[in-house]
Amino acid sequence: MQRFVLPRHVSRRLPLARRTGPCPAGEEIRFTVLLQAKDIRVLREAAYAVADPASAVYGRHLSPDEVKALVAPGYQDLDAVLSFLRDAGLTVDGVTGARTAVQAHGPAEKVARAFDIPLGEYDLPRSLSPLGRRAIATERDPSIPASLAAVIRGIAGLNTFPAARRFPPILAPTRSRVPRRGLAAARGPAGGYTPEEIRAAYDLPEPGTAGARGERVAILEFGGGFSSRDFGAFCAHYGLPAGDVTEVSVSGAKNDYRGKTGAADLEVALDMDWVRGTAPDSDIDLWWVPNTDAGWVDFLDALLDAPEARRPSIVSISWGMPEDGFASSRRYDQTRQLFLSCALLGITFVCASGDAGAGDVPEDSVAFDGQRHVDFPSVVPEVTAVGGTKLVPSGDTFAETAWNDGPDRGASGGGFSRFVAVPAWQKQALAGRRGVTGRGIPDVAAVASPDPGLSVFVRNKWTAAGGTSVAAPIWAGILARANAARAGAGRPRLGAANAALYEASRGASPFRDVVRGDNSYAGVAGYRAGKGWDPVTGLGSARVGALLKRLLG
Repeated sequence: MQRFVLPRHVSRRLPLARRTGPCPAGEEIRFTVLLQAKDIRVLREAAYAVADPASAVYGRHLSPDEVKALVAPGYQDLDAVLSFLRDAGLTVDGVTGARTAVQAHGPAEKVARAFDIPLGEYDLPRSLSPLGRRAIATERDPSIPASLAAVIRGIAGLNTFPAARRFPPILAPTRSRVPRRGLAAARGPAGGYTPEEIRAAYDLPEPGTAGARGERVAILEFGGGFSSRDFGAFCAHYGLPAGDVTEVSVSGAKNDYRGKTGAADLEVALDMDWVRGTAPDSDIDLWWVPNTDAGWVDFLDALLDAPEARRPSIVSISWGMPEDGFASSRRYDQTRQLFLSCALLGITFVCASGDAGAGDVPEDSVAFDGQRHVDFPSVVPEVTAVGGTKLVPSGDTFAETAWNDGPDRGASGGGFSRFVAVPAWQKQALAGRRGVTGRGIPDVAAVASPDPGLSVFVRNKWTAAGGTSVAAPIWAGILARANAARAGAGRPRLGAANAALYEASRGASPFRDVVRGDNSYAGVAGYRAGKGWDPVTGLGSARVGALLKRLLG
């Protein structure tokens, strides 16, 4: 039987881990077979059109059934894949993701035989996995029957290396260099900025006016957990509604508060507290997802299949990996079709651009190579990438520079993709940048400096922290407000928001242009902030009142 090799499935991190032997033959492997969309070109064009303010179909998002009709392969092709898996002795668990993914499992021995791969067992260094955990990985690209080459586009789950790292929130210094004066005179219990100060800095309407009622914000978490008592204490202190927080488990992942992945509890608290701080009346869902390649895919599949009443309008992500370097373009290959499909449903994604400057890899990691990298999933065109600024009081208002607090204190991620071409909506912003052919990130920015940081309550105490992993939920709250304002005016939700944001930046811009600072960090030469869009702070931070007016225009 002729075979077809599926490229880019071997992790580029394999040499950084220690092989301990072959994967035990009987170990259960869970994986997802990714199917080709009926016509990827039509899918891409439809997703672009529905997000383009200049398009005749702008904002006409599709129903789940309409998305399925556009992307799902024919039943004959699906049956051929199911037959291949079952004939190999593997168990099919379900068909998900608008009928573009087949979830299955089986013993390692049968998985290896079905895809003609050796599976190895590895010990991971702590810089790749804080838990130093064991993992399995394919050591060769998988192959499938040649007759399925036009149907199957990839396999997720053939390695269990961590597929996302959190950008660890950086704690505020003992003594802040940022003066307490003007609007910043009264900070939080541990010295960080308060929701009231952030509302003032970004011209966010007060709670109860131009709110985000009716908008559901999903927060993606690959680890850590939350305590309702912690969240309630933050909300009560600042006079915010705690509301109900809904937890969604994907592929068995659960709240791990103070557990094995409890180092991420602070990350979860930052995400929750600052979605609530900027969009007090939005609904919040916490999505717990396994930290694997298959986790990314299963999460996006679950979004596509979610019932309308539970489907989020905004997704906030503070986790990522470099698009290359110690990850690979594989993750982009596996998920792009799913991001496009989610965009057709009207889902808006915001993601942190990273905290290690233009290198995107911490200097103490075994994967640090001294080169420039940009982050996934920020680099995905359907995702709004959020960079970081340093916010300082200036008279009765605030001023901002690019976030770069120096060694071990973090800097805004940003740069240009090696894999993703410049999207049409970004070409004008990048005009004049000689030799640039890749998507630029970030798109926008918000406060991220840990000096003085932002107020957060976690593990029964107050602290202050920073990072683009707080800038992202701030923007999730801003865009939730934009969606609610548009709904109140009889307008559709933003969906993939970038085209509308770049369009809004033309003329009298509603963005605060950040023109000072850079993201050179850990010896990696970065970029300078400057007039207009730049690969450190994007279009800048928001003057939310003005932005809402432009997005309603």
